[in-house]
Amino acid sequence: MPQFTAQYASSKCAAKAKVTSCPAGETPDTAQTACVACATNTINIAADMSPCTACSISQVANTAKTACENAAISSCPVGQEPNSGKTACAACAADTISATADMNACTACTSVQVANTAKSACEAAPKVTSCPVGQEPNTAQIECAACAADTISAVADMNACTACISPMVANTAKTACEAATSTNTKPTNTKPTKKTTSGGPSAGAGSVALALLAAAGAGAMLRN
Repeated sequence: MPQFTAQYASSKCAAKAKVTSCPAGETPDTAQTACVACATNTINIAADMSPCTACSISQVANTAKTACENAAISSCPVGQEPNSGKTACAACAADTISATADMNACTACTSVQVANTAKSACEAAPKVTSCPVGQEPNTAQIECAACAADTISAVADMNACTACISPMVANTAKTACEAATSTNTKPTNTKPTKKTTSGGPSAGAGSVALALLAAAGAGAMLRN
């Protein structure tokens, strides 16, 4: 038992152990139980517990992550941005722009804009002029979208889809309304209901008995 207690205490101490200093080029992790290398283009010049600091936009970290040095490029043309290593410029991605010649990353256009050909400015996205049958324009009218459930568009135009009148449903192509079938609607409850009569199951028999008694009484009166 004492041996178990000692091992248990030892394991608890090891779990709580924290680093007291990290080498240059590294920084402690969140739990401060280990050191990790500085991220891209960040450095730590001293052996301590400090976080890594970022190099300026025109600099990159050296291999050891202990110092910043001038990047291979100092500026990128309009419509381009530096790569991660800042060793070359690359064209802005689709619908992102760079309006000035610098080392900044390209910025995205809004959802209703597109980048111009030079990737130097955002401009209003061109509007669609017609949507195929079964589709309708979105709110900004810059693209077409399929009609919603049980709505249709029978012609290629810019009109919104129209709803089918119940119990009609839209066909697969969303181009016409059609009669609902067992495959496209929920089945209705066709379970028969029990027919009940007032007075319970013996009511009819009781009425017949009363009628017979009345007839017998009338016959007796006639004989007298």
